[in-house]
Amino acid sequence: MRLFVALEIPPTVRKNLSALQRSVQDKLPVTGTDLRWVRPENFHITLKFIGEASAQELPGILEALRVVRPEGVVKANCRGLGCSYNARHGGVLWSTMRVSAAMNMLAAQINRRLEHLGFPADQREFLPHLTLARFKHEASLPLVRAVVEENAGREFGSLQPEGFHLIASKLGPGGSQYTDVASFRFAKAANA
Repeated sequence: MRLFVALEIPPTVRKNLSALQRSVQDKLPVTGTDLRWVRPENFHITLKFIGEASAQELPGILEALRVVRPEGVVKANCRGLGCSYNARHGGVLWSTMRVSAAMNMLAAQINRRLEHLGFPADQREFLPHLTLARFKHEASLPLVRAVVEENAGREFGSLQPEGFHLIASKLGPGGSQYTDVASFRFAKAANA
């Protein structure tokens, strides 16, 4: 199974980002763009992409995640957009975030705990974001950059989650299907 660890998005943020998607879609030319939009029900903030894991590895993953505790209040503010493009992997349009130090430490703690189980640690610095669309061709980049510039200071809302989730992702022709495998609530004392 293909797994990742993520934070859920509150309804208000989901609604605001979905409205942005619709407004951009309404302005797109009929041809010349290959943006594939993430369905709003799939919006999340990835803390750690685990990748393929066997059923035999699942109990160890669950145990490792059960002991993760944030050090402080985990919160984020979704503000503005960003994008990147790589000829090999394609491009991504996302909502940028200002996050608490506790969120960065939470992602690092999850990374360390899972590394002990043989899942490689992320080599890149944690970049909290919420993916809105993906594209394959560089020809879409000018349009995506224009959307980013137009929404540079736009506020989409904030979140202060009460826990995180282990999610299974199944790839299909209509996009990814996500299923919660387990949820892990933050201890009340940790967010006091």
